[in-house]
Amino acid sequence: MQKPARHSARDYDTLIAHMQFYSEPNVSWSQWLHTACIQEGELTELGAFLASRLEGGVWVDIPCGLADASGKTVMEVAQKLGVRTLLQVDHDAGVLGERLEHPVRTVEGTTVYTHCADVLEFLAKLPVNTGKRGRAIYISGLQPQADFCRDPAHVSGVVVPYLQALYSELERVSAAKDLVILNEAAVLVSHIDEEQYPTLHPAIALVAHHFCCRRTCPHNKVQVFEKL
Repeated sequence: MQKPARHSARDYDTLIAHMQFYSEPNVSWSQWLHTACIQEGELTELGAFLASRLEGGVWVDIPCGLADASGKTVMEVAQKLGVRTLLQVDHDAGVLGERLEHPVRTVEGTTVYTHCADVLEFLAKLPVNTGKRGRAIYISGLQPQADFCRDPAHVSGVVVPYLQALYSELERVSAAKDLVILNEAAVLVSHIDEEQYPTLHPAIALVAHHFCCRRTCPHNKVQVFEKL
């Protein structure tokens, strides 16, 4: 697949303004992540792999969504992995709620930063990881809205360029051994004709952007891609 040129800031603003993402109701993505990483209070093989790559580094939770009522939160997983810095990002200020009132805080030794921004908007401003510790970008439940995708012009003119820009930004900001964690990969291309856009699925697109799939959970809900 030919890698698209990086979009300008104006292009990104146009894509973001017209893109509509939708998370399935009544599905806790953080529960899937928790199950994939922690069993009976101990790290699974997948969880141990993440901890070894991050080495106390940074976890970017984007979009972070609502807090999970089950108590099995991304925060809990990140802390179990030894993450020292957690970035919570969501485009909906109402969803972020009180977290925006204290955008920088410390929770049991983890420094938490909360940002109100679209996924692509945030990534476009994120610097390349030049730190000594690893960084994981966790994207969960993100999908184009079904109604929006019923118009082929929306798919070709907005959704496809948005996802291409998303993959390009993930490549740009990631250093070797940094991680992109998808929960789950297929959701990103929901409501998109895979025959018409066969290389848009993240399992294919991320490989073209120098990532390799290193781990999946038993139910294939959580996929871990590593930058080469």
